[in-house]
This record gives sequence, structure tokens and C-alpha cells, in this order.
Amino acid sequence: MSQATKRRIVEREVMNEEPRLPLPNEQIVRIRASMGNYLFEVEAPKQEVFLVSMPSRFRKSVWVKRGDFMLVQPIEEGDKVRAEMVRPIPPDYVRYLRKNKAWPAEFEKILDLEEGNPNRPHLVRPTRRASSSSDSTSSSSDAEL
Repeated sequence: MSQATKRRIVEREVMNEEPRLPLPNEQIVRIRASMGNYLFEVEAPKQEVFLVSMPSRFRKSVWVKRGDFMLVQPIEEGDKVRAEMVRPIPPDYVRYLRKNKAWPAEFEKILDLEEGNPNRPHLVRPTRRASSSSDSTSSSSDAEL
């Protein structure tokens, strides 16, 4: 199997996988930093920080960045690296988890802040008053613009 075919299969598997609730031994974490060599510093819901490794099947086919969420599973043999990535969590999966009340409450505030872009304020245009007879010519010219 060529590398391109393998990459396509993994991408299709990750993106088309049906959302499911996390298993009892799985945990939702947020990426804080990429440490290199497919290691990520993550933050658990209880403000706990640890390292997570990305399995070789995801390497070069799935990209994650700081601020993204992922589903991880703890590993027994690690002191520094304490978990392994199960899959990244795309926005539609986040909506599914929030709907089914499986999303950690500690991450709710983060999602609320990310939904609105603080760098671009939303402008609210004033509503027009009911036009009078003198405004009828100006409103028709406004309609042409």
C-alpha cells in the first residue's frame, strides 16, 4: 500500500467516523503546546498538565494545533508521557458531546470564548424607522443602491 493511499484511508477513517461518547478509560484534553517528535503537552479538565503521544498511524495524515481538543487513553508504562491519542475532536464532534452532556464543564468557558472572535467586533446596524412621505424618495433611492 502506498503512503498516499494509507494517508487517505486514515483521513477518511478519522473524519467519517461516527461520533461516540468517550469510554470510561478515555479522557477529553486540550492541546497546550507541541513538544516535537509527535508529543503534545495537554491540559486535562482538572487543570492537570501532562504529555500525550500521537500513534504512528496518525502521523503525517492528521494535523492538530494548539487549542484543539483530542480524545486520549492513558498508558501504563509512561512517567512523562501518560496517554496516547485516540482521535482528534473536530467541531461537529464537540457539538455531539455537548448535546449528550459528555463535554467537560471546565472546557465550556473556553468554547464560549472561542465562538466569538474578540479581534473583530460584531457591528449591529440600527433598524430603520417607518418611512414617512418625505422619506419615500430617499428610501426608493436606497433600495436602488
